[in-house]
Amino acid sequence: MLAPASPIDLSHWPPQTQVQIVVILIVLTWTVLLWLLVRFGVLKRWTTWMKVSPLIVYLLAMVALFIPMGSGAPAGPLTVMAFSVQIAPSVSGIVTEVPVKAGVPLKKGDVLLKIDPTPFAARADQIKAQLKLANLRRDQKADLAAKGSGRQTDLEEAEADVGTLKAQLDAATWDLQQTTIRAPTDGYVPNPAIQPGARVNAGVAVIPFIDSERRALIVQIPQNGYRYIRVGQPAEIAFDLHPGRIFKGTVSYLVAANASGELTPSGLVATIKSSSEPLLVELTLDTEPDPLPPGTVGTAAVYTEHLRLTHVVRKVMMRLTTWWNFI
Repeated sequence: MLAPASPIDLSHWPPQTQVQIVVILIVLTWTVLLWLLVRFGVLKRWTTWMKVSPLIVYLLAMVALFIPMGSGAPAGPLTVMAFSVQIAPSVSGIVTEVPVKAGVPLKKGDVLLKIDPTPFAARADQIKAQLKLANLRRDQKADLAAKGSGRQTDLEEAEADVGTLKAQLDAATWDLQQTTIRAPTDGYVPNPAIQPGARVNAGVAVIPFIDSERRALIVQIPQNGYRYIRVGQPAEIAFDLHPGRIFKGTVSYLVAANASGELTPSGLVATIKSSSEPLLVELTLDTEPDPLPPGTVGTAAVYTEHLRLTHVVRKVMMRLTTWWNFI
């Protein structure tokens, strides 16, 4: 069982919560500073303005820094996503061999599993024998037709029989080839649970396959900070897996919709979600850390051309976040 995240781990909290925490820290720092000034006699006593000043500092920090930062340098949780393929056989049969091991890298075309080819090979041999006989009869009828002692329609029927058997042989040969299932790309199998002796059915997935050639870094951006993001803008990422480090990146793709805006045909009246779900942005790393397995999480910030003065505050928060990841 996985241990729960630390309650002070900023990277697991929404950006709005992180902002509130930083603002509260600023207010507390201001309050402690005033107390020290009074305690050591720099200021004589607590005045009315000193008592209300923490509220003023809170409002100024929110208005002057952190509220605009949501548009100028929006941030959100990031996840490293992998493209997986559910491997399903094209034919049914008994598994005879599963040569793959969990997590071991595979090349495109490597064998994932084998199905007993015996019935498929027998079917192909049967059709080959029938095709050989059909070719012989067609040739005989062609000779008879050429000599005028045979009917043209008999020859045409023989040629049709040959064509039909050729098509059946092609299908049987294809089925025979499908008894060996191969890796569609470079990648790996995370958990090959299927074992020799198991029966598999055509079209039913039996092995998950992770494509190592394709990977996506997806960050969830609150909708109020999405409008100024454009492809090509710089970004920073703080991975939980690599605490104390900030990685540079670039916006590579803006996902044009989210799940709450999708109408799926179901035969029922559409249900509209009114909650503000985040929009997705894909990032590309300038330099990829090692390791970076699928499922790695972190926090990412995008630096737009809007309200550039807020970029400094966001960069400070990103560095606080990555150092909190040590805890």
